[in-house]
Amino acid sequence: MSTYYNVSMTEVQDVVKSIKNIYSLKINNGLIVNAEGVRRSKFSAYSLCSPKARKLNMSFANSFQATLRFSTKQRDTFLFENHIDHSAINLEHCDWIFANSAENPLTNESLVKNVCMKIQCSQLELKVEKEMIKPSKEIVAKVKEALRHDNPYNELMTIFEIYGKFLPKKIILGHKIYRTTCLIVNESQPDINFKEEEWSAYFKTKEYDDILNQWKECIGSYGFNSSYLVSVDNKSIMRDEIEMWMKTCSESEYGSLKIIGWNELYPIYEMFEEPLCREIKSILGIIDQPGSFNIKEKVLFSGIIPVNVPPFSYRVNFPVCFESNNYQLFGKLVKQNGEPIDKVVIKFKSMDIYGFYVFVENFNTIDEHMELQIEWILIGIPAKIGFFSMYTRNIQILRSINTSFSLKPNDNNWKILLDVQEDLPQNSVLVASFNYSSNYEQSFEVDNLNYWCNDNKIELNVYYANNENPIFSSMEICDPDKDNFMNNNVNGDEPKCLIQCFILSLESQDQLVVHLNAIGKTIGLEEEIVIKLQNVKINPRARKQRKYFLNKI
Repeated sequence: MSTYYNVSMTEVQDVVKSIKNIYSLKINNGLIVNAEGVRRSKFSAYSLCSPKARKLNMSFANSFQATLRFSTKQRDTFLFENHIDHSAINLEHCDWIFANSAENPLTNESLVKNVCMKIQCSQLELKVEKEMIKPSKEIVAKVKEALRHDNPYNELMTIFEIYGKFLPKKIILGHKIYRTTCLIVNESQPDINFKEEEWSAYFKTKEYDDILNQWKECIGSYGFNSSYLVSVDNKSIMRDEIEMWMKTCSESEYGSLKIIGWNELYPIYEMFEEPLCREIKSILGIIDQPGSFNIKEKVLFSGIIPVNVPPFSYRVNFPVCFESNNYQLFGKLVKQNGEPIDKVVIKFKSMDIYGFYVFVENFNTIDEHMELQIEWILIGIPAKIGFFSMYTRNIQILRSINTSFSLKPNDNNWKILLDVQEDLPQNSVLVASFNYSSNYEQSFEVDNLNYWCNDNKIELNVYYANNENPIFSSMEICDPDKDNFMNNNVNGDEPKCLIQCFILSLESQDQLVVHLNAIGKTIGLEEEIVIKLQNVKINPRARKQRKYFLNKI
């Protein structure tokens, strides 16, 4: 069983000698991760109370271990080259560090043929528990300021690029030489059976010699030089000098130790106290609730448009230029008390990075024309849009669902089951849109929205609309220039109707500008509602005009 000692305890003399060196290593600086590698920040992320240390007492022969690894995934090679244990990072904690997942080296599963060789001597293990640290006043102040910004995601990521994105719970000190060789296969080179494997052995054993010989033979057959390895401080150690290097390392004092490994890494935001940590995770799109889905979309903005009589069109300009127009709009004509007007159609058009247009149709079907307003919400991903209003951050998106059904000639009724998480809150609200080709002239209605809590499903009954049926609250979103978030199906052999749904939850509407229940429909057990869709189409031409529709839900 491992025993950890406080580094300030005088009875552990050999550990005490390393105190000065431990703090000079700046172990309280975070790790900055990018495509080029992992490096320590220049700035301290936290105040360290007192780290714990464990001396690794081993004989000379057993102190040095050789490891040969055949790596078939780029991620594993990246971890090896940056001295991070293969199991040190939870993959679920890696998605947030890059807005574009394709750029994330920690999740890069690209196939490679890399040979990784290392010889190391681990002498001291430092352990820094989360409970032992306290974030510096500087980083706390900067994080709070970032959260007050209209673009909190970019502001937070800028801070984490400076202070680091991960903190290690364990730090290994010792001596290490290593090397990675990327094999490039051509017809003149031997075809070896390359697969993910790893061997380890201690110095002065037959297995140790076998590992070195296997490494030499493997990379030598591909024309690579096997005469040297490289230390963590970038010094070349020739192969015939390795035993002398080992002897020098074993005789050195703790002051010469280097960081040779990081283990049990965790995201830097976890060092902050609640609710600051929770607010950061919300901006980054991280949800840790059991049974929840990792939803990156957020309700980024909301607004109210006073309606004139007669209403025609309205222009809404964003307070800042967005970074993308990959967002969705949902809205409703309501009275000032939040009561919805079901017969009026609201259309959103020309949605770009500067704003959008709102059109009101069917307005002459209502008798009351006083004190009306259009309430709307905008849904998107903070990292892509570059904006997140402080007044909508208490709205949680519980579920984002993309599904579809085939429009077969003889079908006129569809039952759509949507998987949801267990125990939806009673105040959950469903918003949805339908999307189908402009070659298809039919319209749709949705009836009987049932929430089956035992099966964690919502059932939608979709059927063709009847012109004699009244129009219930409908919204059509048209934008020929917008890149649709759903797959285009116009080239398929069978036309389809696509459905995009969001389930929202709001604990309190104290800060919310709009009446969320008026824009959507509260989900109840086996509750029946009627939704009607009209002429929601996708233009199959090269320009690919897209139209989305949201009805009374």
